[in-house]
Amino acid sequence: MRNLDHFVVTVEDLAAAQQAYRRLGFSVMPKARHAAIGTANHIIQLHDTYLELLGDLDQCSFEPLKQRFASRRAAGDGFYINCLTSTDLKPDRDALLAKRHACGEILSARRQVTMPDGSLDETASDCFYVWRDEPRLTSTLFYAAHGKPHVIWFEPWQSHPNTAMTTLSLTYASDDLRADEPYFTDLFGAAPAERGASSLIYKTPRGERFEVFTHEALHARYGQHTPARSGLAVRGVGIRYGVASLDVCRAALLSTGTPFTEAVGVITVAAEHACGVVTEFSQLPRKSL
Repeated sequence: MRNLDHFVVTVEDLAAAQQAYRRLGFSVMPKARHAAIGTANHIIQLHDTYLELLGDLDQCSFEPLKQRFASRRAAGDGFYINCLTSTDLKPDRDALLAKRHACGEILSARRQVTMPDGSLDETASDCFYVWRDEPRLTSTLFYAAHGKPHVIWFEPWQSHPNTAMTTLSLTYASDDLRADEPYFTDLFGAAPAERGASSLIYKTPRGERFEVFTHEALHARYGQHTPARSGLAVRGVGIRYGVASLDVCRAALLSTGTPFTEAVGVITVAAEHACGVVTEFSQLPRKSL
């Protein structure tokens, strides 16, 4: 069973996305460019995962990836593809090829990073995509391995005004759970921990949840914050962060004028204020801080 690694939100206006996430109370890293792919990003670091705001999509030099942006871009900003952990990409890729998955080549995702002392370093991250065809393209996941994790995760970028520390869950909507279960099961390397008529729940070794709901169950999950159907058969729709202090998180959102609702210990920000991603904040247990 694999852990969540990072989450890719494609945006048309990267500068506006940076400001939106600052208003959500995140410390957003300066713009960086993928040396071998051509796209640019802003990174939001958590303690084990990170969110990637991916832009400059027209500058993508990897044509198979660029072509596959189309359906996501047509639906607006939002989750494009999300990433799971790998410690060794080649055998992982070989195993998925043996199961007849459409694995792309292993690519370099290196980017230059300014370190806390002002020096420049470069990540040593590689990845490969495990493509799905339309209309399920936007459920594609990929694996990544980070040869220099200290250039991916470091202070002060893991400290946020909203006190976010971890990713608790990633939520998808699907029009056909049974069509998606074999793919997600192969990619996670284990069957869902919970399987129902309207949901699939995968639980990672770190305790993160990867949730897939029918559109009807999604409404029960998000209520008034349920995103409108986008025309995509299956897609990522939401993320929940664990925060050290819900009180401090609330104050951070109030200070920037970001609209939110709060119920049963969860603060929710509508997708329109978070680049197409329903964003939730939940208090972490004191013992885990």
